[in-house]
Amino acid sequence: MDTLKPYGELDVLNLYSKIAPYLTDFLKNKEIASKTWVPKAKVSFFLSRAGKLGELWVDDFKHVDDEFLKIRARYHLSDVKDRLNEKQILLWRYFVPRKYSEFFYATNGEGEGKPIDRVFIDIDRTNLPPEMTLEVTRLLVEIMERQMREDGDFNGLVDSIAIYWTGSSFHVYCFLSEPQLPEFYEEKIQYHSKGVLFESWTDIWVRKIRQKVGFKSYRGA
Repeated sequence: MDTLKPYGELDVLNLYSKIAPYLTDFLKNKEIASKTWVPKAKVSFFLSRAGKLGELWVDDFKHVDDEFLKIRARYHLSDVKDRLNEKQILLWRYFVPRKYSEFFYATNGEGEGKPIDRVFIDIDRTNLPPEMTLEVTRLLVEIMERQMREDGDFNGLVDSIAIYWTGSSFHVYCFLSEPQLPEFYEEKIQYHSKGVLFESWTDIWVRKIRQKVGFKSYRGA
């Protein structure tokens, strides 16, 4: 079966249903979202997320099967609702057939005031060669790992560090030992472009990276 065109029509939902079981632990209790691209439209994409359509979770992708994919390739949703369960209808609305939709998730839960259990820094290469992006990522992880060894406060708050390649950027994750209040972001993570009395972790990381590379390595949060 063609991963992206299982029954002759583009359907990225087939791909996401195949990878969802491997992301169960990573996405547990995290709302799923999607970004669907609409070529030549005034607004080139639209977001589908919890609160608008209803909550979607990684376990819900188990409702994607061959029969469901065959129906999506042949019919409009309004014509076949009675043949689908609630989760299949929700998945259909999040991931529109014959459109390219990106798979997102709510890093620390939808809405303001939610506890923070992980932080990720997006190192986007934009117009830089990939080698430069890789070097910034390597330096950032090196600095973080040294801080874990030498800074008891940092080591006590951060459980582990992981790197993910998205296809166009690197995401460096800090998984926290336990959930923190939202103020944690302002105190420890928020980047300040100008001098402040107390530097955040990100301020320190950016300053150290800039001392080691000869190009601008941060564009803002």
